[in-house]
Amino acid sequence: MDPRAGVDFSCLVSTGEQQMISPEQLISADLERRRAMIEADEEALERLFSDELTWTHSSGKTESKTEMIAAILGRDVVYEALDVEEAQVRCSGDLCVHNGILQGSASRAGQTKLLRAKFLAVWRAIDDDLILIAWQSTNCSE
Repeated sequence: MDPRAGVDFSCLVSTGEQQMISPEQLISADLERRRAMIEADEEALERLFSDELTWTHSSGKTESKTEMIAAILGRDVVYEALDVEEAQVRCSGDLCVHNGILQGSASRAGQTKLLRAKFLAVWRAIDDDLILIAWQSTNCSE
C-alpha cells in the first residue's frame, strides 16, 4: 500500500529549514508574479523566476528566465491583464504545483490578444521565498 494514500499534500509544504509554506503564500507569490509581468518590474521578476526557469507559452515556444525577462522589459510583449480562475495548489516537500485557467490580455507589435489558457506551474520553496521553476500553458476555449 502506498504510504501517501489518503494524505492531503495541499495544506502545507516544508522547506529545507522546516519552515511551513501555505497555499495562500503561493497564491500571493503568483499574484506578485502577474503584477510584475504587467508592470515590467525587473527586480520582482528576477526574484520570482528561478535561474533554471522553463516557460512554455501556449504557442509551444519555450523561453528561459533571461529570455522571458528581456521580452517583458523590452516590451516585446505587453501584458495588460492576467487573472487566474479555478486555481488549485498541491504541495509536497519543497515543491508546489499550481494549476488553473489564466485569462487576460497581452499585446505584441501593437496588436492585443485575449488570453484564455489552462496552465500548470511548478514553484519551489527556498527559505521564506517561493520561486517559479516551470510554466506551461495550453489555449482553451472552455
